[in-house]
Amino acid sequence: MDSWDFINNTPTVVDTEGHGTHVAGIAAALTSNGTGIAGASPDGLLFNYKVCDDLGCADEDIIAAINEAVRLDAEVINLSLGGYGSSTVAQNAVDNAWRNNVVVVASAGNDAVSTPNYPAAYPNAIAVSATNTSNGDSNFSNFGSWVDVAAPGGQLGAPNSQRILSTLPVALGSYGHKNGTSMAAPFVSGIAANLASRGLPATEIRRRLEATATDLGAPGKDVLFGRGLVNAHAAATNDTAPGCGT
Repeated sequence: MDSWDFINNTPTVVDTEGHGTHVAGIAAALTSNGTGIAGASPDGLLFNYKVCDDLGCADEDIIAAINEAVRLDAEVINLSLGGYGSSTVAQNAVDNAWRNNVVVVASAGNDAVSTPNYPAAYPNAIAVSATNTSNGDSNFSNFGSWVDVAAPGGQLGAPNSQRILSTLPVALGSYGHKNGTSMAAPFVSGIAANLASRGLPATEIRRRLEATATDLGAPGKDVLFGRGLVNAHAAATNDTAPGCGT
């Protein structure tokens, strides 16, 4: 496992916000150990990269982390982060990852707006919106024609607040919950990692994720759910699903 804090330029990574730890657990927490949760890809090998702190995320750190992951032959990059400014340099990093057979998955954002959120809205990233426990759209989730698929992310507001359990420690032997499209994205990343472990190329992984998603909302691709709710079993077993345009 590679580890690097791109903000402080050190191999020692401290998750001061807990966000990365929570996201990583959804994607790849160990299973069959009687502790916490099982990740979507429990045998996945994680690169531990820090590109955000309490002041936000700088493009240069995100780009450096993407490029380093590509250099070290990562198969999937999860980007549970984003903003509303497009950057040619950042898009080039995502495009380079795609050219190098790396699946890039990114969260759609949590402001309930249709404004494209980047890096999710770059064509070579898979943009993930969030669903609630009723398979409706999460009330915070961004939306738009640029959304590709959806995954569980919870819901805001009493009395029906919904959150995703993961590996964020809150007390001895106890783990915390969060909600957001940041939580939805690693479900997709974990499924993508499982497909990559079978030797499937990035193009086929993306095709399967989109072609086998469970359609929600308006028939076909729509602004809330994209192609639909990601379906791990269908993506793993359906080798003949028709291709989808992106």
